Amino acid sequence: MGESEKFKVVLEGSILPNEDREQVIRALSELFHSRPPTMEKLLSGKEVSLKKEYPEDEAEKICRAIRDAGARCRVVPVQEPEPSVVSGDSGIDDTHPAEGREDDRRHSIICPGCQQQCDSEWVICLYCGYSFVQDESGGGQLWEDEAEGAGEPSGDSAESDEAERDPDGFTRAELARYVGPNAEYYAAQFSRMGTIQQPRFRPSWNWPAFFFFFFWALYRKMWLWAGLHLAGAIALVFITSVPAVWVIYSLLWPVAANYLYFRNFGNHMRLARLQYSGKERLQYLGRKGGVSKNAFWIGLAASFGFSAFSSNMMVNHLVGQYEERFGSRSVGASHLEQVRGDGTVVESIGEPTSPLARTSRVLSTMATGLKVVVAAGNDELVQETLNGLVAKLDNKEILDAWGNPIVVDREPDNVVFMSPGPDGYAGTDDDVLHKVNY
Repeated sequence: MGESEKFKVVLEGSILPNEDREQVIRALSELFHSRPPTMEKLLSGKEVSLKKEYPEDEAEKICRAIRDAGARCRVVPVQEPEPSVVSGDSGIDDTHPAEGREDDRRHSIICPGCQQQCDSEWVICLYCGYSFVQDESGGGQLWEDEAEGAGEPSGDSAESDEAERDPDGFTRAELARYVGPNAEYYAAQFSRMGTIQQPRFRPSWNWPAFFFFFFWALYRKMWLWAGLHLAGAIALVFITSVPAVWVIYSLLWPVAANYLYFRNFGNHMRLARLQYSGKERLQYLGRKGGVSKNAFWIGLAASFGFSAFSSNMMVNHLVGQYEERFGSRSVGASHLEQVRGDGTVVESIGEPTSPLARTSRVLSTMATGLKVVVAAGNDELVQETLNGLVAKLDNKEILDAWGNPIVVDREPDNVVFMSPGPDGYAGTDDDVLHKVNY
């Protein structure tokens, strides 16, 4: 297949199965920036070819955009005439003489919808679907004469065309400018969800939102929904630990993600209609929409913050439950109240880097961990935790600041974590102990 081979886009005069005719007409009107009555003629049962000829890849993209609107179309190669050869054996093709040949070099233009560089021969932007019909200087109709009168530019100004547009609708250029990447996917999803004035919830599925809703919402500049998702997760940490609740919570967000995004788009679209028109409106939608390139780093920082915050809150919550359950019987509630071997409570542990202070923090951390497990109310888990601690201590994996292994003394209703102290001998006055009741 030669690189110079051209193709035509043929509209077959009918809609695709399971499509609504009125919605297809409306979508075609937005695609070609023409009135619905004109678009009805394209669905009259007669085949209509776009006047211009395109390379195959461009023709296929245009045809896909028309199919996305709900109309049948196909791409056909242009039938070129047989070349006429001058008499004799020279074999020179005289079909296209050099004299008077038009310069067919193709120029680039910038799409008003997405600011991408496009070919001046394109009918629509192959990146975002913006129609260039209204900007053509020739003023001729877009398609062949099989559907007489179809596709003629209205001649009205952009403001007049805007006034006629359904206030509940939006153009592909507006959608493309707001959404940015994957505009075609979201255009298909939004078409099922009512209008920007009266959105209707329709369940759908969004895979990025399923795996990383928080990051996806930040990427799509849905700051409020990202915050609500994070707040909901924090709340669940304190409300329940039932796995089924977390599964349901995790599934709700990807099912509703596209609808939430449509509502976000609708809110900004309504404001844009009130405040701007033309190019300024597209610029406004581009500022409010699009994607955030810093979303990953924002989300990563927020995730670390959430993890640290929720862990600290959870520990404090469970330790609080433990204290309510056992009251003041818990000795050594903080690292400032360590019990010595002679039964006295040390009021001050000196410098934070002193051996006593470091040993105190080790005992306090072990005691807090056990309190959290005890507060969860699972006796089997308590015993497993204690067995794991004893195994680590027997292997001398946990040492005090003097290099001595921590000792665990298990009683029927309490556990004592003990450091032998500076002298290295358990049972003497310089021992440091921390008792946890259970």
